[in-house]
Amino acid sequence: KVSDIYTAMQDYVLANCTVDVPEDLVEARVDAYENHFVTYYCGGDSTQLDSFLSMYYGVTADEARAQWKEGILADTKLEFIMLAIAEKEGIELVEEEYAAYVTDFVAYQGYQDEAALYEDFGYGDANYGEEYMRNIFVANSVMEFITQYVNEIFDLIWKCGIQIVLFISGLQSIPDQLYEVSKVEGANKLEEFWYITIPMLSHSTILVFVFTAIDFCVSTDNSVMQ
Repeated sequence: KVSDIYTAMQDYVLANCTVDVPEDLVEARVDAYENHFVTYYCGGDSTQLDSFLSMYYGVTADEARAQWKEGILADTKLEFIMLAIAEKEGIELVEEEYAAYVTDFVAYQGYQDEAALYEDFGYGDANYGEEYMRNIFVANSVMEFITQYVNEIFDLIWKCGIQIVLFISGLQSIPDQLYEVSKVEGANKLEEFWYITIPMLSHSTILVFVFTAIDFCVSTDNSVMQ
């Protein structure tokens, strides 16, 4: 599934890419999230936070804050990495696509309007919320860009199964004595490949072309077949 590839790519990026995330930025986002949480669930009374978390989540305020910080740090790292990739690859925010994305998001999540969406994602600061949403949209565009290529690679490997088997079978059918004689005669690896491997794979190559042509003709992706 594409969603599984998307999630796997996020996990891979976080595990294998490094980026410097300002500690004060993370703390500011955690503070803003905590204040928003208190306003939404505790009626703005921070003294009720401990009892609310203990009753409904079974954690203390410190434990909850540590969990929030861990999640926000991961999200911020992913955001920074994706924005860096977007800058490197020249992926820019398209206003029309972003407007459609926000409209769908508002309708799907049940927000009153865009201002309410930005207010919520900005933890009370609509300007910050809009900037954050724009960054998230660009980050998602980068992930879709990467996921598309990974998905196409998997599709290519999946569709080339019979071809791979034919080539492996052809390679295994080449007598080892031919390579042993070539070494005695002083042939290098390139000469072995050019004068032994390629000629001995000629029949397998013809079969591969035949199977590939048949697969192309009967594929549902072929507009003629549709």
